[in-house]
Amino acid sequence: MSKDQIIIICILLLALGGFLVYQNPPRTWLKTTADQTVSPQLTVSDQSAAPFVIVQRAIMTSGGFVTIHQSLGTSLGVQIGVSAYAEAGYNDGLVAVLAEPSRVGQSLIAVLHQDNGDKQFNAADDPAVIGVDGQPVEVRFLVLDQGLLEPSGY
Repeated sequence: MSKDQIIIICILLLALGGFLVYQNPPRTWLKTTADQTVSPQLTVSDQSAAPFVIVQRAIMTSGGFVTIHQSLGTSLGVQIGVSAYAEAGYNDGLVAVLAEPSRVGQSLIAVLHQDNGDKQFNAADDPAVIGVDGQPVEVRFLVLDQGLLEPSGY
């Protein structure tokens, strides 16, 4: 492992640790009854430039992942990041690691994916989750200069 890779890993771990200590988000599992319907949802705020994206909340009806893609106008671009496997339920504070750090001014898209059961992300085998509107569950967000971001306080 090169010195640059070690530095990036250390920065990522420090940032993640700081975020978790500061936010201390709750993790609540889905509890439904016969007359309750829970639909998959995704919440992502604008981000600072970083080698990762923080997903505020992913509500999943089955286990899966959140992928991060470049935005090509109104179309979904190349996948540039993915979260670790997340269980069904309310998942707060998921981290999606990017192949390379995001840049100020980028427009990105987070997409919810359903796992095929192996708990390993594979784009060919883990389809995008389709929402109640018949469209993939996705959120567009921007990478802004840190000074322009406001605390999310979700």
